[in-house]
Amino acid sequence: ADHVIVTLPLGVLKAGDVKFDPPLPAAKQHAIDTIGAGMVNKLILGFKEAFWPDDMMAIYTASDSQMWWRPGWGRADEAATLTAFAGGQAGAAHSAMSEDDAISNSLENLQAVFGKDVTDLLTFGHFVNWGADPYSKLGYSFNTVGSKGLRKVLAQPIQDRLYFAGEACNTLRPATVHGAMETGIDSAQYIIDLTGSDQPRGLVGWVRSLLGSVGL
Repeated sequence: ADHVIVTLPLGVLKAGDVKFDPPLPAAKQHAIDTIGAGMVNKLILGFKEAFWPDDMMAIYTASDSQMWWRPGWGRADEAATLTAFAGGQAGAAHSAMSEDDAISNSLENLQAVFGKDVTDLLTFGHFVNWGADPYSKLGYSFNTVGSKGLRKVLAQPIQDRLYFAGEACNTLRPATVHGAMETGIDSAQYIIDLTGSDQPRGLVGWVRSLLGSVGL
């Protein structure tokens, strides 16, 4: 290929699962090594009925499940579902568990918060273990001490042949889905402009319009 856009998550780049030949420039590798890979995971639990207050949108706790929110908040057809979002040490603790153990642990957390056993109300549970996913190995990137300016370095193309995109490359909106999409679109548009091709421009423009229409 004349041009390649690398959209591998930062966690995969850090792990060295993909080998670059010739090796990446030292500055690029330093950016990969220095920008932080955040440990984050998510638990989605469905129940037969709601057992939380009607006016509760989200709740923050000191438990391993950290934050719970209602993904259907504001919808007329809201299902009795709660989503937990855990990061840092709590996220790492969950990532080391099986799905069943993570769900059981979270149910215990909910019991402590609401003062009632809700196990019999559970209809389904799903554990999104991003940290243990071999194709992500993180939730999203974060800034570490000494990482100032390195997102821009990570995003820099190499000899107009190898390009990098993804949330970790976005200097304004890292750690977001729309931030990741923006960098991919920008890389594609750069290649289109570089090669003078008009063929993919319509698709790139359509995606940009879509992002703008939803406020992204």
